[in-house]
Amino acid sequence: MLHHINPLEIFGEDLQSVQNPCRYVGGEFGQIVKKEADFTFIMAFPDVYEIAMSNQAIKIIYNGLNAYEGIRCERVFAPEADFEALLTEKNVPLYSLESGIPLHEADMIGFSLGYELGITGVLNILDKGKIPLLKTERTENDPIVIAGGCGSTNPA
Repeated sequence: MLHHINPLEIFGEDLQSVQNPCRYVGGEFGQIVKKEADFTFIMAFPDVYEIAMSNQAIKIIYNGLNAYEGIRCERVFAPEADFEALLTEKNVPLYSLESGIPLHEADMIGFSLGYELGITGVLNILDKGKIPLLKTERTENDPIVIAGGCGSTNPA
């Protein structure tokens, strides 16, 4: 059973201390919320909300996967330092926007990596989502982590 983080309940007035708190509460027009699903995929973009939501790949994958009845696709983006500090202070893992699913409870996380410098955002999202950075440290209870996009093709 998946847990759900409600940022308004957990962070309350502390959200006023972060820049653009709407980045972290979800509820925007056009989001798709599925209460039940056999498979939870979290679409991740290693940059802040405003940059991520201008990426067409995110929208195509999000809508495409949510068209399937048994698949729930939700989104997560890299938090700014002020919200990272709040996550750490409250000991709350990074979570999806739609339902507040902690990243470490998803079945799979897919990163859309548009440029090589986004790799630090990937590591940060995994760390704040309480997912081991190294594949060798993950177990079968951790989500599968994949990446695509032109930034993921760099052999370095």
